[in-house]
Amino acid sequence: MIHRFRTLPLLLLASALVLVGCDQSSQNVDFSSGDSYIINFSNSTGGDYGAAADTVVVPDTVDYFVQAFTIDKDYSWRVNDTELPVETRADQTYEWQRRGGEFISVVFSPDDPIATTDSETTSHMVTVDASPDDILPDTVQVRAEIPGAVATQLGRISDFSTLNSLAATSGIAQVVAQGGPLTVLGPQSRVLNTLPAVPTQATDADEPITSSVLGDLLKYHAIPASVASGDITDGQTVETLYGDQTLTFSVSGGEVSVDGAQVVYPDVPLSNDDENLHGIDGLLTPSTASLDFTDRTAENTAAGDSITVDGSFFPEDVGPNGGGFVVFHDSTALANGQVIGSIIGKSEYVDPGVQNEIKVGLDEALSDTTAVAAMAHQDTNGNETYDFEISGGTEDGPYTLSGNPVIDYGVIRVSE
Repeated sequence: MIHRFRTLPLLLLASALVLVGCDQSSQNVDFSSGDSYIINFSNSTGGDYGAAADTVVVPDTVDYFVQAFTIDKDYSWRVNDTELPVETRADQTYEWQRRGGEFISVVFSPDDPIATTDSETTSHMVTVDASPDDILPDTVQVRAEIPGAVATQLGRISDFSTLNSLAATSGIAQVVAQGGPLTVLGPQSRVLNTLPAVPTQATDADEPITSSVLGDLLKYHAIPASVASGDITDGQTVETLYGDQTLTFSVSGGEVSVDGAQVVYPDVPLSNDDENLHGIDGLLTPSTASLDFTDRTAENTAAGDSITVDGSFFPEDVGPNGGGFVVFHDSTALANGQVIGSIIGKSEYVDPGVQNEIKVGLDEALSDTTAVAAMAHQDTNGNETYDFEISGGTEDGPYTLSGNPVIDYGVIRVSE
């Protein structure tokens, strides 16, 4: 397995005192002081200290930084006796007045030699030397690895913390944890945190946990193949885990985007099983609908009463204005081919996007327990009025996924 553009945040410090006040609990895709993995150079196997040390295992992520305390010295850094290229932005100093010295940060290129194909089992010797001085070069042995659980990898990168939480809630994290080639297109937390409404996670016991509105939208962000950013071509179309829904990549001026969302953090490794993530700055929305309707109990009903559907998603780029209607069909009559005759209730027009707590008005009273198919219908003529019945089925037909109507089945139990 080759993880392209993968680099490792590795902080090499010349003094153990630097550890004081540094936070090792989390990491960011964008480096900030005190938010990276730390190795204490006093535990190295050579140089000034000469103390024995075991191999240091460090997590593999997206940026590789080396930082050291220095006074009037020029540092050089080598991995396995090979000097590494340094990016321009590495020329930074950080004054620490209490020590009367300065910090120098060095940022390596994306082709980090530590994050190699066999980095999980192979150790590398990282050496630091300073000139001018009479101190021997100091060396520490390092082995990179990716956390076993995808949630561990996502959870330690703050820009994807909301995605990590939603993936766990929807059960998608369990799908990813099964291993195998997979590419996740992950919206940044700032994108997900500004959604007008959170997609619902409402499933009955006899339904897969991933079949919710939240699960469907997240499945649309997952590709059942390993797609490295360097291999993406302009106009490339890929399948997703959400039925027949596909995504299209664009490449322009070296920048990669997918359906209008730019890839801002490419090739973040998720596991050792050929699973990776491309961080994106937008939310991807499918061209079909999704519904959450769970079993419920209702008191004696009358025509005009309403039953609540837990949640919905309707696209905005289908038909004249997107959106649509939630329509109740009697499951038994629908199974017998009565497409129009099975209709027992309908909602008002539902706007595009995520909409929760949809009221569906009943056309007639329900006197007994009824198996119901909540179906997502389009607004094909753009008049925001449900015309499926009066048009004989020629207008406002159902949204489909993989050739089948978008339906969530449920049972309405009527109690006196």
